[in-house]
Amino acid sequence: MNCETLSIPMTNPHLSERRVIMPQGIIGFGDIQHYTLTPLVLGEGTGLFWELQSVEDMDTSFILMSLPRLKIGETTISDLDFAAAIKHLGINPGDVETYLIISIEMDARGEKTVTANIRAPFVFHSASNRGWQVVLSDPKYPMAQVI
Repeated sequence: MNCETLSIPMTNPHLSERRVIMPQGIIGFGDIQHYTLTPLVLGEGTGLFWELQSVEDMDTSFILMSLPRLKIGETTISDLDFAAAIKHLGINPGDVETYLIISIEMDARGEKTVTANIRAPFVFHSASNRGWQVVLSDPKYPMAQVI
């Protein structure tokens, strides 16, 4: 996904980018492990949407949406499900920032649908600059929740 193609404004120059090392990469992009995480400015809001940009392949980037309370719309990721998904990382759920990977699809009429992957959120541990895409085991979490 390319921000320019999606017509999303540039990043906020007042907020610093963060380096992210992803030992396993993003699902489907496992060979790419080094990224930057930068907040996007949409209108007057900052901090809700982020760009995860590969530094190894400039054509590879993802739009992320911050999920501070593990809730989006009517869907809440349970604390137990989230803790189980990150247990193998050896970090406390309270020590990570959680984001959803956003997809934008355009139909034949040119109408866009924006969805969030709730089943496989991205977690970032700022103390180690490490990030992971984790998969929640319960199928009740949708892979394409319209937002």
